[in-house]
Amino acid sequence: MTKILCLLTSELDKVFFSKIERCLNLDGINTESYFSNTTIADQIDESYNHGNVFFFISIDHPLLLNISGNSNIFIQKFFKANWIVIMDSSELIKASNLSIDFRAIKYLLNKEMPPQLHLPVLRSLIASQKNMETKFTLSDMAKKLNKFLSNNLHQIEKIKKIHKRLVKFRSEIIRPFELNSRYAPGSASGGEFYDIFKGEHEILLVMTSSNNYQTSSSVISIIQMIKSAPNLSSNIEQGHRSLLDSFKKLVESDVDFNYLLMRGSLASAKISVISKGNFILVSNKPLNEKNKKSLLLDFFHVDNLTSVLDRGDRIVFLSPGIKRNINERLIGGLSLDKFIESKIDIDLKDLVNEVFFQIKNISKNRFLEYDATLITLEIEKNAILKI
Repeated sequence: MTKILCLLTSELDKVFFSKIERCLNLDGINTESYFSNTTIADQIDESYNHGNVFFFISIDHPLLLNISGNSNIFIQKFFKANWIVIMDSSELIKASNLSIDFRAIKYLLNKEMPPQLHLPVLRSLIASQKNMETKFTLSDMAKKLNKFLSNNLHQIEKIKKIHKRLVKFRSEIIRPFELNSRYAPGSASGGEFYDIFKGEHEILLVMTSSNNYQTSSSVISIIQMIKSAPNLSSNIEQGHRSLLDSFKKLVESDVDFNYLLMRGSLASAKISVISKGNFILVSNKPLNEKNKKSLLLDFFHVDNLTSVLDRGDRIVFLSPGIKRNINERLIGGLSLDKFIESKIDIDLKDLVNEVFFQIKNISKNRFLEYDATLITLEIEKNAILKI
């Protein structure tokens, strides 16, 4: 907040300043008048050190009597403030010398001139000061934002470590589905997170990938909120709808956000997949009417897939991070999707480990560049399915 403090030694100077004040029509600017006071420095808040104050001071005020070398404690403290000296024509030489010795003087106010003649300069000085205040406010906001993001980054790094420890390799059976998954953290910003929700009649598989920590933080909050919703197990459809709505909103603010949601019926093994992003799906049976076993989903469109699986059917879900780490390089002379196709019939746990071995081999670094997630799904060979 810009303040104008008056350090005036005569009634004449006070009358002149009151005319200036009325002319300026200082909306929202507090004006406080001080007379010569040895303890004045203690009465003024430390926030004025940033130069967000104007001092209107009489040229014969004691504070200005000895400012050579800025020896005066008050002068030193408020050297960055904006000083405006009130004078008359007989004091012009003295005022000129003051301006040379004291660079904080922004303007010499001749009280013999009509107040209106000073308005253009004063308005300009105050407008400039308000701009400076805005810069300080933005700087302060930037510091707070950086602190917030740093805290978020620290929290997400902790979550990544926990995520890696808990789901480095995960294997579970939710009949008729057999699921294997593996996750490896990368060094790039953002991250990948996945989860599996088990309901009374359906399962819901969630995979996400983002390039910045702010989106990752939002994803974690959304997933936790959905997981804590009452009656989720009896209403997977509602959880699916809530996640999809939340993810669509995230895409509006972060076009690089990737997501995949798969609902699977525990009775019929019918699955429905909706995704946006560079996911790859590979199966041991055709996944669509074009009889393709591999689907390289298009990042720029929302893809929908519905399929009724049978006993022994398999699908491998590869995250965008796996694709980024491979970066179009061949594995044994094959593209990533064709390599998965060539391994689709082996033990799925072995397939998961083989893919991460190849990624690590290509990376040649201790850590991957990007988070990577792979999930396999298989229908039990002896499953009883509703037709």
